[in-house]
Amino acid sequence: MITIRPVRVRAVMDHTNSDASIGPTERAAGAESTRPTRTRRQAIRAVGVAGLALAGVRPARGQSSSSSDCLVFDQSGRYTLDADTDCVEITASNVRLDADGNRVNRTTVLADRVTVRNIGGPIDFVGSGVTLESVDGCRVVDSTVGEDGFTLTDANRNVLRNNTKTREGSALTLERSDNNRVLDSTLVGVETITLRDSNGNTLSGNETDTEDENVLLVNSNRNRLVDNTINGEVSTTGVTVRDSERNELQDNDVLGNGVGIELSDADRNSLRGNRIEADEQTGIALTSADRNTLVRNRITDYEVGVQLTDADRNRIVRTRLCDVGEEFRIDADSTDNVVRNTVTDCSAD
Repeated sequence: MITIRPVRVRAVMDHTNSDASIGPTERAAGAESTRPTRTRRQAIRAVGVAGLALAGVRPARGQSSSSSDCLVFDQSGRYTLDADTDCVEITASNVRLDADGNRVNRTTVLADRVTVRNIGGPIDFVGSGVTLESVDGCRVVDSTVGEDGFTLTDANRNVLRNNTKTREGSALTLERSDNNRVLDSTLVGVETITLRDSNGNTLSGNETDTEDENVLLVNSNRNRLVDNTINGEVSTTGVTVRDSERNELQDNDVLGNGVGIELSDADRNSLRGNRIEADEQTGIALTSADRNTLVRNRITDYEVGVQLTDADRNRIVRTRLCDVGEEFRIDADSTDNVVRNTVTDCSAD
C-alpha cells in the first residue's frame, strides 16, 4: 500500500467568511486557501491507493494494470511519499513533492511552479526518468533517475540542481526549452546533454561521462556552459555546437574526448578558459564556423591543437598548447582569421 503524507501546514481560518462554497479553482487563486485543511491532512495520512481520490490524489487514468500504483497529484499542496511507486504525475500547480528517498520510476510534471525532490532512484532502471512538459518555474532537486534521464519539452525557467543520472540512455534533453538552469549534477549515459531549439539556458557545475554522444547543441543560441567537467572516450566529441550562435563555453574541463570542442556551421560563439586534454585527435575544430572568439584555452596532448576548415574571421588569442603535435591546421578556404599570443612552453604550469 502506498500512502502520501502531507507536510504539516498551519491552517489559517477566517471566522468571518465561510469558505464552504469556494471551489478548487478559486482556492488556487489565493496563497492561504491553497493550504490543506486539517480534514484533508488526516485523509491523506490514512488513505491507500484505493482511496486516493478522496484526498485529491488519484490513480492515473488510462494506465494499465501494471501501473496501478501511478499517482496523480491534482490539487496544490505539500506531499511526502511513504513508499516506492511506479509513477507520479503532477497536474496541479504549486505542488511540492518530497519523495523522501523513495524510488520512483517515472515522474511527469504538467503544471507550473512544482518542486520535486529526493527521488531515491528508479525501481526498474529501464524506462525511468523525470519529464517536465509545457511548464514554467519548476524545480527538480536532489534526485536520482534511470535510463530516460531528465527531459524538458517546451519548458521554460526551470531549475534542476544536484541530481544524478547514471548508466545507459539519455541523461539530459532539452527540446524547445528556454532559460532553464541545470546545476551541480552528475549526468552519465549514451547521450549526456542535448539541447535542440533551446535558448538562454545555463549549465554549470555538472559532470558528464559517456562512451558515445557527449554534449550537443543544435539550433540553440545564447546558452552558457560554465565550469563543467565533460569526460569522454576516443570516439566522442566533448562539446559539439551545430547551427547555433552566441553560446558561451567558459572554464570547462573537457577530458579524454577524441575531439575536445567542435563548432560546425556555428557563428559568433565564445570559448574562454577551457581546459581540453586527451592523447587523441583534435583539441578544437571549427568547420564552416565564422566570427567565433577563442581566448585562453589550454589544449594538451592532441595531434592537432586547433583546426580550421572553411572557417573565416575567427579570433584565436592566448591559446596554450602543451605537447601538441601540430599547433594549428588551417586550410586554404579559411580566411581573415586572427591568431596571436600563442603559448607553447608549458613547463611552468
